[in-house]
Amino acid sequence: MSRNSYVIDGKQYWDFYVNFQSKKNPRIRAQRRREKIQLQSEPEAEKYENSLWKEVTLEVGRRENQGLTWLELFEKWDHHFSINKSKKWSEGTRRDIYARLRNHTKTLFKINVSDLCMADIVDCLELAESGGASLKLRKHIKSNIDTIYKWGMSQKYILGKDKSICADVDLEPSSPEEVAEKLPEILTKEEIKIFLDRARELDHPWFPVWFFSIYSGMRASETNALRKQKINLVSKSEALKLDALPESSKKNYGKITVHLSWDPKRKKNGPVKGRWWRTIPVNSKLYWFLSNYLNNDFGSDEDGARVFPKFSQWDRGEQAMALKAFLKSEGLKPIKFHTLRACFATQMLQSGVDMATLMKIGGWRDHKTMMIYVRLAGIDEAGRTEGLDFGHFARAPEVARAVAGENVIDLSSRFKR
Repeated sequence: MSRNSYVIDGKQYWDFYVNFQSKKNPRIRAQRRREKIQLQSEPEAEKYENSLWKEVTLEVGRRENQGLTWLELFEKWDHHFSINKSKKWSEGTRRDIYARLRNHTKTLFKINVSDLCMADIVDCLELAESGGASLKLRKHIKSNIDTIYKWGMSQKYILGKDKSICADVDLEPSSPEEVAEKLPEILTKEEIKIFLDRARELDHPWFPVWFFSIYSGMRASETNALRKQKINLVSKSEALKLDALPESSKKNYGKITVHLSWDPKRKKNGPVKGRWWRTIPVNSKLYWFLSNYLNNDFGSDEDGARVFPKFSQWDRGEQAMALKAFLKSEGLKPIKFHTLRACFATQMLQSGVDMATLMKIGGWRDHKTMMIYVRLAGIDEAGRTEGLDFGHFARAPEVARAVAGENVIDLSSRFKR
């Protein structure tokens, strides 16, 4: 910004030059050059210069908001939170949001954010649906767009809007099957025994991890990041005394502190999901397994001595592949690795552990997720139909005969084919 004065034929003239570059987008700038402007005094010249300055700043502001595309906006969001960590989401969640927007909002990339409307979002979601995106994924896409748009409003990248363009977008299921809740995969207690026994018999390299996961309920990423220093066990002499106590006794074989989680994208350990540490009590079965297994040496790093071997599949987040391959080869039900955690939850509930305690042990915060395990365990429904009684013939045949004599007809045989 500059101004120069000079006199011609006794009259005072001024030349002005004003330049303003956007801090948000260096490619945007505005300038004004005015020459031979006749003004009488310095205050008048200053006032004129200020008016030019106001013009260029308003122009830059307008162009910043009109020229910023959807792609530029969510890249700014990603860059901002890669530097300024958010309390709302973890690093992994931020990267997932960015990847989801990269993959599913390509039709919006070149549209100026000031011109985006509800119809653009609807078209984007319909395209995702035609590409096979589930209702759950489409809800994530809509939520992520809403997050970025609201952030753009708060940062003044989007002006003149009082609500998100996603506010009135309704998502409809593409089929009745999409609405129906899918029954989560789970293993029964007997199936868990068969699975673990077979893996142990074959001395499968992943057996220790699978055994530990079912007995601890830890996530795969947490188990990968676990170090020996975070496992505190009682002495073997104390453990033997605890073994001798009645089953109903409260026994404390030790505890595991969970505070780290392996991030396969960053290739390093970070905070656990939810960002809060927890402790897991060790039972007798897990104690005797660990008391011997911890003698193995699988190397150390800055976080401590590893508990389990370093599997390349595990580091890539592909631990489910090894599990499914083994189960299929043995003719067993193929499940996801995360299902081992679900098995832990349902078995704990069936053994009488209350929901609040289980949530503390397993690190669950979402009651909605926990209610799925409660329903799977069937603890609330167990025995609730026992009050139904519509006649003695509904009893077991041997009981019916004892009550009414040998002339009782077993009605169940009439329905056999």
